[in-house]
Amino acid sequence: MDKNKQRHLSGNTREYLAGAEWDVTPTITVSAGGQCTKYGLGNGQYLSDLSFATSSYSLGFGAKIRVAKNAHVNIAYFFTDYEHFNKEYDGTIAAGAQPVEVHNVDNFTRTNKVLGVGLDLDF
Repeated sequence: MDKNKQRHLSGNTREYLAGAEWDVTPTITVSAGGQCTKYGLGNGQYLSDLSFATSSYSLGFGAKIRVAKNAHVNIAYFFTDYEHFNKEYDGTIAAGAQPVEVHNVDNFTRTNKVLGVGLDLDF
């Protein structure tokens, strides 16, 4: 990794995934899946506001519906919730002639929500 950043991690990444698909009828298929990702972030020194990943879980659901002999409509929803992580560190700010010691807290969190719709055509 750039500048040997991996040395700041406390452990490896672990991912757990599961998924299932069921043909409800010959014209309808439904699916669901999940993923859990755990990162060994250590004290967070590895994280920056330009590039970060925290532990997360994702859930997805979908359906495929046959609307004609050669056409299927697909619809899906996908949700990812990232673990809240506070990176705390001390620093110095040059304020005129007297430097000032400060305690910083960077708050890392986010959520993704995706809705997708598609059309499959077979020729």
